[in-house]
Amino acid sequence: MDSNPSDAAPPARWKRVGIAALLALISGGFLGVLYVGRGRLALSYFFGAFLFVCGCIALYMAVPLTIPAINSYEEFHTYYQAVLFVILGGVGAALAIHALRSTPEAPRPWFSRWYGLLGAYVLSMTILLGLSGLLRAFVIEPFSIPGGAMQPTINPGDDFFAVLIAYRTRAPQRGDIIVYTRPENGLKYVHRLVGIPGDTVEISDGVLSINSEVVPCAPVGSGTTPCVETLGAHRYMTFPGFTGRYSSVPATVLPADAYYVMGDNRDFSFDSRAAGPILRDSIKGKVIGLYWQQARHRTGFQTID
Repeated sequence: MDSNPSDAAPPARWKRVGIAALLALISGGFLGVLYVGRGRLALSYFFGAFLFVCGCIALYMAVPLTIPAINSYEEFHTYYQAVLFVILGGVGAALAIHALRSTPEAPRPWFSRWYGLLGAYVLSMTILLGLSGLLRAFVIEPFSIPGGAMQPTINPGDDFFAVLIAYRTRAPQRGDIIVYTRPENGLKYVHRLVGIPGDTVEISDGVLSINSEVVPCAPVGSGTTPCVETLGAHRYMTFPGFTGRYSSVPATVLPADAYYVMGDNRDFSFDSRAAGPILRDSIKGKVIGLYWQQARHRTGFQTID
């Protein structure tokens, strides 16, 4: 008995459905749509998914959440990324299957073949990683602080953003929290800038003076620490440090292009009191806010002063 060609069509179609769904799930949806020959739909989906992810990131930054079960930002990011990937993969798989069922006999164009899919994947990853790399290299970069030098403003394990272009058009100001490098080891540090070129900086029994004027620091409560310090346009809480090794430092006159930095936790900070002023070229960016607070297990963007 001769076989009917139509008998072989359903298994072949279901095989394509399975491959399309699998490609969608492992690629966030994009390759599944491309596999079924819908190039324009795949391109629209790629950019739509990109905008969706950007919107989710903006929502994450705007809506603070306290999640006691999450122990670090890396753990939260892993779960968050997995959820987004599953959502995008599921939507992409649904679109691919719908497109395949609506035109099951449509011929496959070159970009739906294995070499087209591979090229599309490499190109899409190049675009995404390139954009991410450019942002981190020239615009804004995430950091995490392991130590307590900037407590209570930034606590150990907190994650924060530093704007790398903040000082392209203006000079660093007193009170700014900056990320900078030390030439002797190339490591990045986070401290508060307290002195600018031309300033005379002095610390006497934990009291900071700039150009012979005491920087106001109003005690919080009945004790001597912590206190709320006011420097320029910035008001922030600090532990002055009245008994530490660097509680008193002779006056330092800052030459041109030199800046004086200190940690907010004065007794537990390795800064300009020990290592000397830093140069303008060593300043990498200005810290603008936290996006993960380790002690509170809290997400969401919070500006810091």
